[in-house]
Amino acid sequence: MLSSPSEKSVLARQVELLQGLCDALEEEKGFLISSDLKGLRRVSERKEELIRQLSKLQKEDVEKGKAREAREMKSKIDSLKLEIRLRAQENRQFVCEMLDFIEGLIGVIAGSGAEPGLYGKTAGSPEKPPLIYRAQV
Repeated sequence: MLSSPSEKSVLARQVELLQGLCDALEEEKGFLISSDLKGLRRVSERKEELIRQLSKLQKEDVEKGKAREAREMKSKIDSLKLEIRLRAQENRQFVCEMLDFIEGLIGVIAGSGAEPGLYGKTAGSPEKPPLIYRAQV
């Protein structure tokens, strides 16, 4: 049984939009690392537009097809959704670590009693160094 042309086109469009969102998140990471606020605004607007288009697609009523192509596309969609979640989580973690780092610097400048650890590590921190020290430039 073949899937309907409308389902294929909707799934293909969904894959295309998710790939665009994934690429935008990777671009956002670069802008976060370089502290490019104009680039962050631009990529944020692009992400919002992609999300708007994705939610519009999800509202469309499509017949359920059992064709192999449809399953492969749905598998690709699930894979892209996972990758997007991971990239967004990494970007969020980077921002949080940068804010913690800046807060520590402000504490040192303001003369708070706490001594910062070597390269951001403190007694309670995990073995893995923060993302800001692992960023590739």
